[in-house]
Amino acid sequence: MSSDLLPDQPEYHAWLGELKTRFRQVQLKAAVAVNTALLQFYWELGADIVARQTRFAWGSGFLNQLSADLMRDFPEVKGFSARNLKYIRQWYLFWMALNWATGCCPIECHPETDGPLHLHPEPHLARSAAGAIAEHRAD
Repeated sequence: MSSDLLPDQPEYHAWLGELKTRFRQVQLKAAVAVNTALLQFYWELGADIVARQTRFAWGSGFLNQLSADLMRDFPEVKGFSARNLKYIRQWYLFWMALNWATGCCPIECHPETDGPLHLHPEPHLARSAAGAIAEHRAD
């Protein structure tokens, strides 16, 4: 059997289809694992930023310096701009405040890192929580 005839064989096509399906499944699992790890990292980064700004009274210049240092060391990563670091900090603070204010968003923590595995907001409670947070900030 020559290699030119192999693509015309039904068994080959069936096997090729199975390989493609398995490969796509592995790609999807890898993407989910990477996204989960990145979310975990960003959550912990947000917590670290808040903790250090609180503990050491570092101002907004801290985020600019951190951004410059991270972008210098990881030039291929686009997520370390000062703006993104501010958003990461806000994301962490929002979910922590929402959970604290309403209890509507249970945060399942990772047993080893204590970071979130899943956030479960309930839309109708999130709307009322946003109002509660705004009232709290106004005081």
